[in-house]
Amino acid sequence: MEKGVWATALPAHVGEAQAPRGVEVRAERIRVLSEAVAPPPFELHRPHITAQLPTILDHAAVGLRHPRHRAIFRLSAAAIAGFRTALNRACFIEVHTPKLVASATESGADVFPVDYFGRPAYLAQSPQFYKQTLVGVFERVFEVGPVFRAELHATPRHLNEYVSLDAEFGFIEDHNDRDGAPGPRHRWDAGVRRVRA
Repeated sequence: MEKGVWATALPAHVGEAQAPRGVEVRAERIRVLSEAVAPPPFELHRPHITAQLPTILDHAAVGLRHPRHRAIFRLSAAAIAGFRTALNRACFIEVHTPKLVASATESGADVFPVDYFGRPAYLAQSPQFYKQTLVGVFERVFEVGPVFRAELHATPRHLNEYVSLDAEFGFIEDHNDRDGAPGPRHRWDAGVRRVRA
């Protein structure tokens, strides 16, 4: 899609305001490794990709190189890392629950049916059942994983698949016991502050 080149260059500070970060790269030597077979479907150096969604999807390997599109993945990775860090510090255990299940796990949400070697199965709507079971084993558990909802919709605000950040913990006295275990409650409050930060 793009021309592959090998370049030897020296950065040179220039006083031009339009130069990215005030630095202009001057090539000493350029060798073309491969010629582009067709022009790129859109320009990656622009602030926004102006192509239509079908074009972007058809050329995802190129479109995902755009800084705004890469930022979505970086933001997601940072959010998940913060979630994991906060819960690990609060003594939660990360678990990985099945995503192919024998029955629906939540009422009110349609499921995606799957033929499992001639038997019916479904894509998991939630790790709730397994988390509740594992709370009896570990007291505090969490999971980062995909969930699936087969809900027919005609708006861009609904999702059929998303990555869920789920946490579950038991309590000692009642629903006000946020710490979930004997000891100071400041661990929970500190974890919430970390997640909010």
